[in-house]
Amino acid sequence: MSAARDPDAILAELGRDLHGAWRCPPRRSRLAGWRRSVLIAVAPLVLVPTALAARDAVWAPAPAPLPDSVRSPGAVAPRYAGDQVYVADGELRGVAWRLSASSCDYAAVRAVGVFLTVPGGGGGARCDIASDRGGAGSVTPRVLAERLVQTYFDPVAGRTWAFGALPAAARSVEVAATGARATVAAAPADPSAVGRGDLPAGMRVFVAALDGAREVPLVTVRDASRAVLLVCRDGRCSTPTQGESP
Repeated sequence: MSAARDPDAILAELGRDLHGAWRCPPRRSRLAGWRRSVLIAVAPLVLVPTALAARDAVWAPAPAPLPDSVRSPGAVAPRYAGDQVYVADGELRGVAWRLSASSCDYAAVRAVGVFLTVPGGGGGARCDIASDRGGAGSVTPRVLAERLVQTYFDPVAGRTWAFGALPAAARSVEVAATGARATVAAAPADPSAVGRGDLPAGMRVFVAALDGAREVPLVTVRDASRAVLLVCRDGRCSTPTQGESP
């Protein structure tokens, strides 16, 4: 019998498969009812600061349904799944990018999935892959909501892209990557896209790139007063405990 995979391995595998799956027409249906208990934030890395360019909300391609064979045991459907919408786009060092996002509500927590598209491909995370079983290999709603830092290696540009969604209070992000460190600003997501996609109010987004293939072991998110909002280790984010240093 094969060994159980850990949640991060499962999420990484699903992220690699997303680019091909996100080619279906945009969905327009909505599930009834949802609660606003939010648990989101994401941050990544960059060598030089870059401005984020938001445009009018545009429906993005919806992820194709996942086959049962790739879901975790005890898969559970979200109470509400929002439409995929483009929240920002821009250009970084000559390479155009576009970021889309969607949200899924699971009773007490909300997960936000983000997907980045660049000329060399794309990658990200979807929010509808939770399981209600604990233990090794299980992607519970809380694990899914905490897995906030997303990365994608672009083989054409030879860069590691990092991207995601940040809470409204976020103002800056400090990234410690393998062989590189950087501090960049968080920018507001397109407010009309936030409304259409039923995303968290005031959501901010972050897109950045580093030359070559990079690991991102630590990301620190700060508010306007420079206080630490979130500490993200190996892609999972949480509020800092008293006395904890990033």
